[in-house]
Amino acid sequence: MRYSGLRSLAAAAGLFTTAVNQAGNCSSAIIPHPSIPDGQVLGLTATSVSNYETDNSALNFCNVTVTYTHPGKNDAIHGAGGGGYAMRPADSGLAAVVAQNYTVLATDGESWSLDASSNITTSFYGRGPRCSYWNVCSTDGRQGLMLAQRYPTAFDGIMAAAPEINWPSFLVGEIWPQFVMNQLGAFPPGCVTDAITAATMKACDDIDGVVDGVISMPDLCSFGPLTLVGPMVDCNGTNVHITRGNASSEGSFLWYGLNKGTPLSTDCQTGSVGLCYGIQRSISLRWNHRALDEIFRRSKAESNHLIGTDDPDLSAFKQAGGKMITYHGLADELIFSEGTEQYYKQVEAQDPSVRDFYRYFEAPGVLHCQGGMGPVPTDLLSAVVDWVENGIVSETIDARTADGRRRRLCPYPLVSMYKGGDERDAESYRCEDAFP
Repeated sequence: MRYSGLRSLAAAAGLFTTAVNQAGNCSSAIIPHPSIPDGQVLGLTATSVSNYETDNSALNFCNVTVTYTHPGKNDAIHGAGGGGYAMRPADSGLAAVVAQNYTVLATDGESWSLDASSNITTSFYGRGPRCSYWNVCSTDGRQGLMLAQRYPTAFDGIMAAAPEINWPSFLVGEIWPQFVMNQLGAFPPGCVTDAITAATMKACDDIDGVVDGVISMPDLCSFGPLTLVGPMVDCNGTNVHITRGNASSEGSFLWYGLNKGTPLSTDCQTGSVGLCYGIQRSISLRWNHRALDEIFRRSKAESNHLIGTDDPDLSAFKQAGGKMITYHGLADELIFSEGTEQYYKQVEAQDPSVRDFYRYFEAPGVLHCQGGMGPVPTDLLSAVVDWVENGIVSETIDARTADGRRRRLCPYPLVSMYKGGDERDAESYRCEDAFP
């Protein structure tokens, strides 16, 4: 929390982490128990933490933990994992933001914690937060969208990265490849899927004017994998034919798949050939694959009102003065980025001035939330804060690759095009319309 103007940051429970060491205030005796609708507080502890090590510093802060229960449910809640079905991110992620002098809240996902966080902050500092922000990825990115849609006044600024917006759709889509392989009884070796990825990259890497191992505009990549049917592939000394499987009899679109250039062999077995049996993601329910198309329809019909966050009406969030930034890696191997693109288009269809309060950035070559060959955003939270507090709109987002190359991510639908000069320097690129 910054003394120039108190801020709080929700990460996604009952754990409240308050930045800045004020040892005299770090006591459960002066912090009142929060009121929890339909819940009962079992206990509140306040512990002064010294020299908590993060990547760049040693932190001193007050850690406040509220443990509560829902009477009759026999539960005790004070923390959770992170990603997937869990609400709470890792401690390392929370600590990184505490290091920036924010009061940080991690919650089990229940709205009571928003008011409780303000009360605890006020008890600790003698005044409440001036602005509140949401800053997380994946499941928590989906929660950020849900907050903007259903609780538009809860946060001043939201950074929702790689959001699982269309949960009932992509969840079924994730097990579709395994379903197809199980039906065909054919499981391609990793060397075959690697060959397809390599050929796609060779055909489409240079669309943005530079060959850097990243496909910046997968929608403009016209490479067809069927052109590889027939040739032999060397799989650790074993020659394997690339063959074509059976085509769908119906061929209708249900949901998006992976973008061209996304790694396809991340979960293959090892060995001389290395067969890929498909990825059964932990968040994918183990359904009867024989009825997958029907399950897709039922998933949307029965679950979207509970966990889907695809309501494009953000008018209340806009009216409340909220600002939001979303980014999604175009090589995301887990959450299909085209679902996020579709949602942004739907929001724009309802409000053509969407960029006045909500901006979307695509990150070519970036995997789920981070990693990959592409440039990852370096500090999106600061961009949201500048927009909320100073009225400074980020026309581009600074990003960096693992090997130090710098690029600027462009606001959708613009893309970054190489214009000459040092290929590793962001100044050598310009944002342009991919479909002039």
